[in-house]
Amino acid sequence: MSKMGCIQQNPDAIEDLLQTVIDRLSSHSLRLAIWVLEDIDLSQFGAQRIGAESPFIDSGSILAGSGYLILVRSSNIKSIIEVLSGDLIDEIIHIEIESNGEVEFAAFDFFEYIYFGKQISVKILEDLKSHNVILSYDLFDA
Repeated sequence: MSKMGCIQQNPDAIEDLLQTVIDRLSSHSLRLAIWVLEDIDLSQFGAQRIGAESPFIDSGSILAGSGYLILVRSSNIKSIIEVLSGDLIDEIIHIEIESNGEVEFAAFDFFEYIYFGKQISVKILEDLKSHNVILSYDLFDA
């Protein structure tokens, strides 16, 4: 992942953050990898079981929990967001979102550490901050 910065999340708005990121990146080829505490049934999305290692080439992460890979399509995006925003949100240990072959969003340790890539613009971040979805963000020096 080419990390462009990090986000300090608002714990009360994780669902809104995920929804915004998925919505904004959904016009591109989008894959979602999540690792959860317990095995869950995500077969409705054609989820593929993955191990501890991230399936994304530029990630390099080795993660805990049960991992699943989901191809996000316009036909399933709403359902995916509903499932992630429900009771599942508290079960997500790690999540990575890949757009056009690059990881653009990664959250670790129950959203304690959140990183974003170049497709998450300052405009998006400022919008999230103004709506109190995130508390702050930092850009890394290039």
